[in-house]
Amino acid sequence: IDECKDSNPCSIGTCINLSGDYSCKCPKGYKNDDKNQKSCIKHNPSNRWKIILLPVISLGVCAGLLVLLIGISWIYWGMHRRKIMKLKEKYFKENGGLLLQQQLAIQRSSMEVTKIFTAEELEKATNNYHESRVLGEGGYGTVYKGVLPDNKVVAIKKSKIGVSTQKEQFVNEMVVLSQINHRNVVRLLGCCLETPVPLLVYEFITNGTLFEHIHNTKDKGSPLSWELRLKIAAETAGALAYLHSSTSMPIIHRDVKTTNILLDGNYRTKVSDFGASKLIPLDQTQLTTLVQGTLGYLDPEYFCSSQLTERSDVYSFGVVLMELLTSKVALSFDRPEKERNLASFFVWSMEVDRLNQILDDEIVKEGNIETLRNAADLARRCVRLKGEDRPTMKEVAMELEGMRIMAKHPWGKADCPEETEYLLGSGKSDAYVVDVTADCGHPSAKPNCPDRCGDLTIPYPFGVNEDCYMGSDYFINCAPNGTAFLRNSNIRVTNISVDLGEIQIQQYLTYDCYTEEGEHRYNIPELWLTPPYTISGAKNKFMAVGCDTYAEFQGYRPNQNLPFIAGCMSQCLGLDSVDENSCSGIGCCQTSIPDGLKNRTVYLKSYNNHTYVMDFNPCSYAFIVQEGQFNFSGNASFQQLANVSELPMVLNWDIGDESCDVVAEKKNSSCMAHTKCVNRTIGNQAPSGYICQCLPGYYGNPYHPDGCLDVDECKDSNPCDIGTCVNKPGDYTCKCPKGYKNTEDLKKCIKKNTNTPIKVAMGVIAAFFVLLVVFFFLYCAMKRRQFKKQQDKFFKQNGGLFLRQQLASYNGSVEAAKIFTEAELEKATNNYNEERKIGEGGYGVVYSGNLSADHHNKVVAIKKSKVNNPIAETQSLEFVNEVIVLSQIHHKNVVRLLGCCLETQTPILVYEYISHGTLHDHIHRKDNKYPRLPLDLRLKIAADTAEALSYLHHYTEPPIIHRDVKAMNILLDHKYTAKVADFGASKLVPDQDEGKLSTLVQGTLGHLNPKYLQSHILPEKSDVYSFGVVLVELITSQKALSSNKKSEVDRNLANAFVHAMKESRLNEILDAEIAKEGEGFEKVVETVADLANRCLRLRGEERPSMKEVAMELEGMRIMAKHPRGKADPEETEYLLGSAKSDAYRVDVTADCGHPSGTNSGYDSMQIQMLMSYGDGR
Repeated sequence: IDECKDSNPCSIGTCINLSGDYSCKCPKGYKNDDKNQKSCIKHNPSNRWKIILLPVISLGVCAGLLVLLIGISWIYWGMHRRKIMKLKEKYFKENGGLLLQQQLAIQRSSMEVTKIFTAEELEKATNNYHESRVLGEGGYGTVYKGVLPDNKVVAIKKSKIGVSTQKEQFVNEMVVLSQINHRNVVRLLGCCLETPVPLLVYEFITNGTLFEHIHNTKDKGSPLSWELRLKIAAETAGALAYLHSSTSMPIIHRDVKTTNILLDGNYRTKVSDFGASKLIPLDQTQLTTLVQGTLGYLDPEYFCSSQLTERSDVYSFGVVLMELLTSKVALSFDRPEKERNLASFFVWSMEVDRLNQILDDEIVKEGNIETLRNAADLARRCVRLKGEDRPTMKEVAMELEGMRIMAKHPWGKADCPEETEYLLGSGKSDAYVVDVTADCGHPSAKPNCPDRCGDLTIPYPFGVNEDCYMGSDYFINCAPNGTAFLRNSNIRVTNISVDLGEIQIQQYLTYDCYTEEGEHRYNIPELWLTPPYTISGAKNKFMAVGCDTYAEFQGYRPNQNLPFIAGCMSQCLGLDSVDENSCSGIGCCQTSIPDGLKNRTVYLKSYNNHTYVMDFNPCSYAFIVQEGQFNFSGNASFQQLANVSELPMVLNWDIGDESCDVVAEKKNSSCMAHTKCVNRTIGNQAPSGYICQCLPGYYGNPYHPDGCLDVDECKDSNPCDIGTCVNKPGDYTCKCPKGYKNTEDLKKCIKKNTNTPIKVAMGVIAAFFVLLVVFFFLYCAMKRRQFKKQQDKFFKQNGGLFLRQQLASYNGSVEAAKIFTEAELEKATNNYNEERKIGEGGYGVVYSGNLSADHHNKVVAIKKSKVNNPIAETQSLEFVNEVIVLSQIHHKNVVRLLGCCLETQTPILVYEYISHGTLHDHIHRKDNKYPRLPLDLRLKIAADTAEALSYLHHYTEPPIIHRDVKAMNILLDHKYTAKVADFGASKLVPDQDEGKLSTLVQGTLGHLNPKYLQSHILPEKSDVYSFGVVLVELITSQKALSSNKKSEVDRNLANAFVHAMKESRLNEILDAEIAKEGEGFEKVVETVADLANRCLRLRGEERPSMKEVAMELEGMRIMAKHPRGKADPEETEYLLGSAKSDAYRVDVTADCGHPSGTNSGYDSMQIQMLMSYGDGR
């Protein structure tokens, strides 16, 4: 059959007939089916690649879309970020950022010394500026309380929107505060420039303003005592004196008032609000400005003339002092017209002798009338109309410090901080007052029972009526005159503590007196105690006072009925040999006593019936006294004890005679609800009884039938940084808002992590780009690694790790100084050319350098330590220490650190250039390079140096001990202003370590404190000794240590000087040229020599402090200006010492002479210590 004849069975192609069959011939592009030849199918050799390429193409398309989406998102976010950056730049300019940068550059400071906060950080810290966080509000804006992520509490100052003058004040406050480092000035922690309004971040001062405390506007509790008011005035005056006289550029506050004086928890003063302050160049004494300040405090002379001087602050401070004296506001339209202005009314009241009518009645009742009158007179002088008639703030501060010394009670709590003394009560009370009065209205006595006897609060288990006390042992016999007695005895009770189980009583003194006629008068009081009362050994001490005295104390242990005997002996040959403020056997002796004694008797004996001391010490005294209630102070204590018959003593008391376990088993404990039982034990003995105390989170009287009450932690403040405080019995929890969750202890709220899905998605997208850039970063990292290793090597060699550790521990910042590159310093010194060398010593070399135009072509001194020196490691630690110390200091008499370089093999420091050499060069005049210094200039240099050291010891936080004070380390500028330099050996001393810092000895022989050399214990008065040697060099023009002298005693200048003073040979050792300057200067030179002699005493406690030395030298300078004339009594009476007494007179008369053996012991010891040493450091 021909299948191809009639029709074509091949749909595609040509039909070909075959025998018994057919096939199809396929056209181009087609092929026969693999199964038969009867059909054609399309032939495509790349079909197998389609299977592979199709997913790849699809993935590529998706990736392209993803890249496109990411690119669009990236562009959007970039535009959004750019918009935010532009907005921030706009705010930065509006907030005065450019002006701030310019001002800081002019002052050579840096914003990097403070932290730059973001807007988000401060919003979170203040709970989005919640109203509950508002601390204060005024014309400048609002202050909020904030809590930073490290739980540090701060104050955040936010100015009002749209007030351009507030922005200028913001910039001004930043510039001013960057110049200040003083413990009585509020500290600026940082700022924020990202918001429409500028923000400043300060340390948080917890106790409000002085205005609130004086006028009790926010119920701050009991009014301030006069002692505390005087302390606040002295600290404020000291801070203002620092601003006027000691900063590198004087600062005038311009708005001194009580609302700008803050008080911390210890009632330490903090001067604040520097928005109106002005920096005054050193060559100007006044400045013409727009008048700014507060009416009532504003200086009338400044108001009329617009001429601003330092005395404008003096006027304002005088008004503050008047507020402290009168408790009246500075300006009040509620008072009669004559009395509206406090300053005018106060001056008028003094003129008509009506001062007592205007003073605060409460402080008048405290006594100290003479001190009040002196303070009032000082306030009157501060507000004189003519500024030139007012004292300087430095003189005001010195006067107030002198008043504080005079106002102290001879046996006040001198050992305790004054802040604590105020918090714990007056001289008649102590910490127990806090225990009783802290209950804030919670009843302390049994229901329906009186809770007071006179001024004494009577808490249960004590009581004055039957059924009001737990048992007869706790009966308080209240006399009609309000005097409280223990049970039916004559033991007078003055305080009761239920929390500590203690009671304060008044006990008679034992005395033993003799007369020239042979009469003998004595008193031997006895104290008989029965359980539950015993004498507290921890809170009392046994003391005896006299110059021919042996005292003995006899008591008994209640459980063992064994006697206990203790005693001490006190001798002296004269009042001038008595150690002031020391009770070590010369005029006074003391010893401790054990806990748990009863029935005490004190006996006194005299070896020679006071025969040899009759003319100055006819009586001896002995007593047990509460710690801190009597402090021996030499002759003043003898006089006071003659007029005192009683002193306070502390007794322990407990409940019953069984332990807590026993009473718990018997279920007859006296501890009520929410209390705990505490065993009263003595040593290893079985408990003698127990006392009760409130559980944590509760307060009140643990013996009261109602028990202790729950403390509502949420009542006054919100302890929850975020969220709502919920009070619970004995505790509290925080209820967190939406988006936050509790921590494990339920006392904090932390943010929930709600961004996880978004982060995952962004992470997947970002991974695509990470793969593209990872190889680039690896390449860069390998290149940087080699460079980093070299940098790390030099960083470690230069003490970088130690520097970082030290700065972290002292909260300092090396960024306060400029970090120079090696290339900059090589260019500045012409590659350390020999011609640029200005000094060389064991530490290395100092070069003069000229910085580039970027640094205002400034001339600097560049200090570079030696390479390959055997002590190079020690030197790097010294360089690190010098950076740390100098970064803490802002004082016109301290050489200023401008920066450092850590890129080199040796550390390099950059200082301001002091053009006129060292004091050593000027005194000893090698090659007659410098002219001879006259006496008045030497006094000025000594006073400048003493003021700088006083600042380091008393006003920096923490205090700084220089350790290498010598003439070589005192530089002079072209105006002969002293600049203390070389802080490589200095030490920062935390408050708790003052006087007991153990170190390796470091310093310069001839200037080194012998006591420090012997004991390795570094007190601040080591610098006083070294400064004393400098004083001796100034008046003798001799070197501190000279091997050319024949006599070994004369080789050491301090030794030779002390011998000359002792043997009245001062004129032989003085510089002959000084003696020729005139007869009027002889007294000044003798006074300086006496001061130097006291500075060189062997025992550190007998030396004056640098603060006292600086005050004396300032007084001497004034005296030297008028050697024959009579100084203005109002201006210099305090400085030079008058019949009214002051700090200067205290300094001079504090040395009541030495025992005859003191100086000789000093000489011999110092000679032995120095004989084997050569000259060197």
